[in-house]
Amino acid sequence: MGGKRKREIDEECLEYRYKELSIPRNEIRLLSLQPGRFDDELRCTLRNVSLDENPEYHALSYTWGDPANPKPVLINGSIFNVTVNLYDALQHFRDPFGLRTFWIDALCINQNDLLERSKQVLRMRDIYFKADRVEVWIGKGDESDYTAIEL
Repeated sequence: MGGKRKREIDEECLEYRYKELSIPRNEIRLLSLQPGRFDDELRCTLRNVSLDENPEYHALSYTWGDPANPKPVLINGSIFNVTVNLYDALQHFRDPFGLRTFWIDALCINQNDLLERSKQVLRMRDIYFKADRVEVWIGKGDESDYTAIEL
């Protein structure tokens, strides 16, 4: 991405603000990863949905990684910083042609809201159980990782 475009995004986009979850509606948040090429900017939408309505999504299980050098993702037009490991996962799981919908704890739970976080963590069993599929990301590999997996 060119320097000028990067500055425009930084100036125009504020940090992402979560919409409150409805407890009576049994809501969770789902992240829709917009299509794009591997190196394109990561753009997503985050929406509240009722788990009772059996939404279609994949749950992502991954290691959070080091928060020291975050990378920006656009969520609903606002900047949200994620760990390099999550950024890499989103790049690899993005479909170049279609939307992909995920439940990802670091993004779908407001980590700064301790009450919400504690309630949502207690629901993670149901969230993973109701997912259409659970994707696992352990990080970028090198040649020795692939050899070990083959063995």
